[in-house]
Order: sequence, then C-alpha cells, then structure tokens
Amino acid sequence: MADTADITAHLWTQPERYQPWAIHLWQAIAQRYVNEPYVAGNDLLDEPVPPAGREPDVRPFYVNVTRAIRTVDPNHMIFVEGLNFAGDPAGMRAMLPPWDDNMVLVFHKYWDSNDQASIQGYLRIRNQYNVPLWNGETGENTALWLRNMAKLLATNNIGWNSWTYKKVDDVGSSAYSISHPPNYDAILKYVRCLTPTSTDCTPPSQGQADTIMLQLANNAATANCTYESAVVTALFGDVSSFALSVNPISAAVRNGFSTGYALSIEPFGFRGIVKLSVNGLPVGASASLTPSAVRTSGTSILRISTKGRSPAGIYTLTISGTSSTTKQNVTVPLVIQR
Repeated sequence: MADTADITAHLWTQPERYQPWAIHLWQAIAQRYVNEPYVAGNDLLDEPVPPAGREPDVRPFYVNVTRAIRTVDPNHMIFVEGLNFAGDPAGMRAMLPPWDDNMVLVFHKYWDSNDQASIQGYLRIRNQYNVPLWNGETGENTALWLRNMAKLLATNNIGWNSWTYKKVDDVGSSAYSISHPPNYDAILKYVRCLTPTSTDCTPPSQGQADTIMLQLANNAATANCTYESAVVTALFGDVSSFALSVNPISAAVRNGFSTGYALSIEPFGFRGIVKLSVNGLPVGASASLTPSAVRTSGTSILRISTKGRSPAGIYTLTISGTSSTTKQNVTVPLVIQR
C-alpha cells in the first residue's frame, strides 16, 4: 500500500481519491470470480500498516469493501487481516466487531514460539465472537519449526498457508528454492547501493540486467526449482525424510580464531545414517564436524577455524546432510572480521 514513487500509503492519506478506486477494483474482482469454486474467498488487504493516526480508518474501509463485494457475490468468504502486519492480537482486535456472517480473521505467524501462548490471544477473539481463524501467511523457518507450527494449529483447529517459494537461494525454509542466475550479484550490489548517501552506484547495462532477470524468471519455474522434501515432510508428514537445523543462524569470528555451529538432525519417520558436510569456506579456513555422521537423530558440532589467513567479509556456508535416499541443505552466514 506504500509501493509508490514517494513511498506514501495514499490509500490512507488521500482516501477520498484512492479508496473508491480500491473498492471498485474489489467489486470487479468479486464479479469476475463469483462462480469460481476454486476461490475460497477474498483477502482484502495484506498486512495493513497505515500511517500513524490512520489506524481507525482500516476497519471502515474493510466494511465498505465488503458491502461492495456483497452486491455481486453473496457467497465467498471475506478474509480480514489486522493491523501491525497482521502479526498480533491487538491488531486483530482493532477490526472488531465482525460485520459479515461469512468472515474469517487472519493472522500471520513468523519466527516465534510454537506454544499455546503464541496463539492464545487469537483464540480468545475466536471464542468471544465465534469467527474462524486462519494463519494466512507463514514459513521462512526451519523444517522443525514448520512441523511444530502445523501441529499446534491442527490441535487448535486453525488452517494455515505456508510459502511454496519466496526468496532466491531460500534453502530449507520453503517447499521450493529458486536458484540465483549467473551475475545476479551485479543486480544486488546496485540495488543495495541505492541509498541517500551512496556516491558510486554503477548499474549493470540494460542488456545485462535483461539477461539476468529473464534467467531469474526462468529459474522460478517449478520445474527448475530445488524441491525441499524436508519442508514438505514437516508440514504434511512422510516416512522417509529428516530435517537439518543449525544454531546459531549466523556466526562472526575474528581472523585467527574459531567459531562453531550446532547441527541437529530431526527424523520424520526416517531411520538411517546422515553424513554431514560443509561447503563455501573462505580461503584459509578449515572445518571439522564432530561427529561427521549421525544415525537417525542427534547433534554434531561444526567448528570453523580461520588461522589468520582468511580475508574479512561475509561468506555463505552450505551445510548438507545426506542419507541414502535424500539430501537436505541449510545455508548460514559466516562473518570474518579483521
């Protein structure tokens, strides 16, 4: 809602101009899919974050959109996301009381504990208003976290929607991982350079940018992605896989010293030996795994030693667990300081 040239959420700062457009657009979408059985409902806004002082404007906007949709579609569900990126019960309560009898309250769940306390505020709202809950967006975590999330929500009769794929080189946290194309770093370097204090931001040529981005689009095709079986197994269950997790998710070390990661193997019906390895070490660094293989489940310690010869910088390590039937990868940053 703030994806404009001036980074301003005009839907809220100029409601008299932009809200009628948005309402009419939703009415047209609802009309288009009114008889489509594969559409469950209409999710009116994704993670609304209005400017300070405009928070009370969100619920009336939702009501007006719903009223317009109901003139053409009386049947599909209305999905409503709360304030604060749909990330807490307070933001959901700002949307109450309900105004439609076929309405779902939506929250997003990321990077928190998968215990009853993490959803208790939402459950209180559901019980008070008798409105169903939906975890409309989740993922970007380890297979073990995803498994526990799915189990927690199933126990409480809450559905969920996890990312199928999201970020480039997002290994181990979505069902599919998109590989970066050659020279993709040239795009990243230029975009990261675009700050008010930047003085030397040389972009790739138009031809280079076209080639890189078209290859990225091609890599995003499902057939060209890397299938992350451990993620799917964690969410839906299987008899032949395991999850590989790493703690901490990032480590920093001064040149000449060493640091470590704890690797954990969590089986999902899996029995066998998992051989561990690491790739992407910087020049002059060495690694040791103790033990280098885990039977069915357990932990291993990865030690990284720099010995004073590794250039300072940020490196991406790819840690792999390989069995006779499957291979799981996790990527973690390693920061070498001077």
